[in-house]
Amino acid sequence: MGKCSINMIGHVRGVVSRCTETGVVVDVSGVGYVISTIGGHRYSVDDEVFFYTHSHIVEQAFDLYGFETTDQLWLFRLLLSISGVGPKMALNILNLGSAKEITDAIAAGDVAYLTAVSGVGKRTAERVVVELRDKVGGIDANSASPVGQRLSDVVDALISMGYSSAQAREVVRHLDHAEKNVEDLIRDALAAVTGR
Repeated sequence: MGKCSINMIGHVRGVVSRCTETGVVVDVSGVGYVISTIGGHRYSVDDEVFFYTHSHIVEQAFDLYGFETTDQLWLFRLLLSISGVGPKMALNILNLGSAKEITDAIAAGDVAYLTAVSGVGKRTAERVVVELRDKVGGIDANSASPVGQRLSDVVDALISMGYSSAQAREVVRHLDHAEKNVEDLIRDALAAVTGR
């Protein structure tokens, strides 16, 4: 069996029981999930955490990658679509900065920014820029903006229900969000997804 990426586990909420070199072990009702994450050193035992997760299977190995935001998860999956970029390299790229900083660098064609990552050569960085430059627009959700925050919450809700990040973003992009609360927006989004 080759490698494949499937969304078997959409998110994990629990308590950090142990820290590892690449992330944390999260205890969820007595089950410990080993999760590789960005900046794993920031977490301590007994921290309550919530991660949006990406499941990655290679041969007999099943790995979970966790992200605090849907933007990080979305960018991680975009990076995995590039030939030569595996999950460890994608995670290292995400350690460069916020999702916005990284997408801004890609959009600007800043190859040097990406080659700062160990293992990312000029050729790989150029491939990332060429293939992702037109895809990194995403949702322009300013976290300080009430509207942007509501839309971000709707995306998060859809992803937690099992929809892909791309599906969620596409649906939310077309919502009429004027004077609607998050609950109403989620209802509208679900209606749009199911075609009702």
